Amino acid sequence: MHNGEEHEYFRTVITPFLDPDVEFLGELNTGDKYALLGGAVALLNPIQWPEPFGMVMIEALAAGTPVIATPRGSAPEIIDDGATGFLRAGIRELAGSLKEAGTLARRRCRHAAETRFSTEKMVFKHLQLYEEALAGGPVAAPPTAPLDTKDSPI
Repeated sequence: MHNGEEHEYFRTVITPFLDPDVEFLGELNTGDKYALLGGAVALLNPIQWPEPFGMVMIEALAAGTPVIATPRGSAPEIIDDGATGFLRAGIRELAGSLKEAGTLARRRCRHAAETRFSTEKMVFKHLQLYEEALAGGPVAAPPTAPLDTKDSPI
């Protein structure tokens, strides 16, 4: 919340619905955000629009935290259902999967973020996309391309 209207909206519309057990933290700095994500059982991300890139989901995975989300936008490309989180369509299904989040291997979540969304991997994929656009179609990946270990046993 950055301006008076946003603060007023939060106070009059959102606050009345907050349970006394809910603690609103506001905007966090980077360190506090990662500490919160890393200490969470899961990230609940019930997105309702076709988000093209889910940075918050990748940040959670990088912190070793499973993600529970609706199968919208980029979520199916980021979350391996049953391995690094759960993709569920309805509110009851999302809530039910929260109980299962503790059974997922946090190390696998971190591994997925490291191997699929590292800086090196993302830069390589962008360069490959630009080369394909310039060439007018797919180009062969060089043998030094980062491996996608999505199916790794970790």
